[in-house]
Amino acid sequence: MTRLFSRFYLIYANKFDDMWKCVDPKEMKAFWAEALAGYSADELRAGIDKCKLRDWPPTLPEFLKLCRPPIDPEQAYIEAATQIYLRKEGKDKWSHPAIFWAAMSFGTHDLQASSWQTIGRRWTSALNAELAKGTLDEIPPFRDALPAPGRTITPPDEARSRIAELRAMLATKGNGADLPYDKTSRVELQELQ
Repeated sequence: MTRLFSRFYLIYANKFDDMWKCVDPKEMKAFWAEALAGYSADELRAGIDKCKLRDWPPTLPEFLKLCRPPIDPEQAYIEAATQIYLRKEGKDKWSHPAIFWAAMSFGTHDLQASSWQTIGRRWTSALNAELAKGTLDEIPPFRDALPAPGRTITPPDEARSRIAELRAMLATKGNGADLPYDKTSRVELQELQ
């Protein structure tokens, strides 16, 4: 808190003292520290940076909003509809974890097939529910889905190459005697030859 308040002094000089002259400095720092306890260093820096553009020092509620600007539900919906599409390619970038998790609760189809007029209330409710959780899980990295079993086809050339690699491995291991396998695997290998 001492560092934060020293930044306020550097930005606002006497205006900061004048604004808080009726408040005990120790009590004020303790109160602000309690209110800012869950804020990250990046959020506090963002709040201080925004103070540089203001003529007067912020009150605590104003500073909290400078650090974490309220999320506009309609803009968040637009972001979600765009980013959920980009996620299929692993190119998604989310401005806030709550938007990501609200999008996950909806699914791709609802986000992309609905207009703001039809989905607005449901989306706002889902977003507010995520924001109310406070600390949210990190956004997981994109992982390409595996194809369903039986839905992949290995080209014949690649299959022959893999079989050759397996034969070479078996040959270097004493014909595979020391490798764990069952009889079915050996039969399947022989059939593929």
